[in-house]
Amino acid sequence: MIYFTFVFQIKMHSMKKNYTLLFLLISICGSAQNANWGTGMPVTVVQHSTDLDIFVFDPAISGNVVDNLQTGSGQIYSNSDGVVVAYGSNNYMVYATFDWTSHSWKKGSLYLGQSNAKILTSDGIVAGYGSSNYLSYAIYDVNLQSWQTGTQYIGSTNDTITLADGLVAGYGSSNYLEYATYDAQLQSWKTGSQYLGSSNAIIANADGVVAGYGSANYLEYATYDIELQSWKTGSSYIGSTNSIIGTNDGIVAGYGSGSYLESAIYDFDLSIWKTNSIYLGSTGTFTLNSGSITYSGSASSGISGYNSATENWHSAPTTPHCKLLPYGVTNSSWVRMQCMSYGGGTFNYSCGDGHQISRKAGWKKYNLSNSYTVELNVSNGVTNSSCNALVDITPGIDENRAGNFSIFPNPTVNDVQIQFSSFETGELKILNYVGQTVFKYLLRNEDKIRLSLNLKGMYLIQFTGNGTTYSKKLEIIN
Repeated sequence: MIYFTFVFQIKMHSMKKNYTLLFLLISICGSAQNANWGTGMPVTVVQHSTDLDIFVFDPAISGNVVDNLQTGSGQIYSNSDGVVVAYGSNNYMVYATFDWTSHSWKKGSLYLGQSNAKILTSDGIVAGYGSSNYLSYAIYDVNLQSWQTGTQYIGSTNDTITLADGLVAGYGSSNYLEYATYDAQLQSWKTGSQYLGSSNAIIANADGVVAGYGSANYLEYATYDIELQSWKTGSSYIGSTNSIIGTNDGIVAGYGSGSYLESAIYDFDLSIWKTNSIYLGSTGTFTLNSGSITYSGSASSGISGYNSATENWHSAPTTPHCKLLPYGVTNSSWVRMQCMSYGGGTFNYSCGDGHQISRKAGWKKYNLSNSYTVELNVSNGVTNSSCNALVDITPGIDENRAGNFSIFPNPTVNDVQIQFSSFETGELKILNYVGQTVFKYLLRNEDKIRLSLNLKGMYLIQFTGNGTTYSKKLEIIN
């Protein structure tokens, strides 16, 4: 028997790069996918006085898989895109989704407080607010096979929360616009905050852009740059009264007593917000539609949009433009379909295997080893933009191959023992979920290894011997 104690640390570096992805295929089970999201068939809910029965049809067993959410009395619930979220007298937001890899329900909960609860779910994300005064949210990461949660304080009154296209936002008596999105590559929520003022707050949230206005008299806006892995923010003065704001198709606009129509768009090729200012006069209004701003005021009227070729605003609708940035994890057949875009409010991913996803972002499971050309079409209803990327799902390990080794305890706090079915000679590796080898050992006619670990997360134990590779997942919960 061999005993090891070791420490490993992972650092992620953010940089602009081309995305050609190589993934090892762990499981080919669970072919059912939701055409609008990519994670599973719709959930069926049967409501009772203090709980919910939830079930899906699993084609792997040709039957329904049933579970239950305990809510307490006075429940409210929402069911969308393969996720159910509910709140009741237990004061917790409870939620569930069905994992098609493990063929089991995955549930979670976040405390909202005993009153004033609001809950939302869309695109696989849940969000909630209550008397705890926190905006709380969660997403199920199919690669980690666990719910990833986050919270931000928004205050006790005047609370507004929104959830759209993967972006969660909220405002309350703290006077700040708070927002968050999930970065699948970093496997964590990325948060941001901008001051709006103490009253008259308005929030707009659409197509990956959030905007807000309050008594500070400024239009504040933000979007998340997936490549830079950071929020990109901006601010434009629009005045103290008569203010209206909006965001659509990646465009942000606002008008108030400053008499100017202020607009902005994030050019992800330049990695900057491009702003524009048009004098409307003392009275004015505008609408956002199909990638353009139509405005009218006492001093001027017309159409304004952004031209991606000239990288400037012009008197015409915005030209749609997109960049496809799929991301997946080594040793997984799941890919996170995601993009950056402007000028288009509808999205359609052609995944290369006949499957379509009609959202700005979604999980996609490939069932066969192959190279796939994924194409994304972004449209504003008038003109389109297409972009593509290559995804390679390569033959690899069989996680469920029986009889070679076992891991216990699993999950573990620190210590874990790997027990082989016989004395083995070969190579043992531990891989993290970005595919990095964090530990390697050569077995020489040995039947067990004991390890002491001190880093929380999901890992893959992989053993190769006699030309065959075996693997199993390990969860460290310290």
